[in-house]
Amino acid sequence: MFEVGPWIYLWAPRSWSARRDLSRALLADALPGLVSPRYHDAVRCAGSAKIVLALTVLLLALALAGGSGRARADSARRIPAISVWTGSYVCPQGVTALRLSVTTRAGGAAVATFEFGPHSNNAKVPRGEFLMTGTVRMLPRGQLQMKLVPDRWITRPEGWWMVGLSATSDLEQQTLEGRINAQSCGELSAHREAGL
Repeated sequence: MFEVGPWIYLWAPRSWSARRDLSRALLADALPGLVSPRYHDAVRCAGSAKIVLALTVLLLALALAGGSGRARADSARRIPAISVWTGSYVCPQGVTALRLSVTTRAGGAAVATFEFGPHSNNAKVPRGEFLMTGTVRMLPRGQLQMKLVPDRWITRPEGWWMVGLSATSDLEQQTLEGRINAQSCGELSAHREAGL
């Protein structure tokens, strides 16, 4: 026998069947009429209905919290139909502002708009925009992996060429790191715009 709090004294059996009987006895004491009275011998409990009610509320709260966490995780583990990323990349003209808008279809086929322009550290870069095609797939841990190639110009500054890119998101799909796939170009870094 041992005491749990000021209300309940219970025998702690070692065998599985005895533990099962003890659980039934607790339930029978809290909810008389639903479990056979023969299980009452293992327990003497005062106010156990309150204890069972408190435990039930606690378990329900934990289940709801876990469910919302799973929902957030499941949401993050889907390939978004639309995502917009803002950041910068480096090419021979220097650091350049970037806005990448990606639309992904079922199966991972993607179309994107690559917008570039002046950066706070490089104000002389002209504005331009072109379309891209490629794929977005999900890696086993939930990151997004993008591979995009140039398609056609929307707005072309004189003397500029389209470029492709390869990039991977973080686990939460909120940051994007990768490279511009062109000679003399380097890394790109972007953050996902809220709600997109």
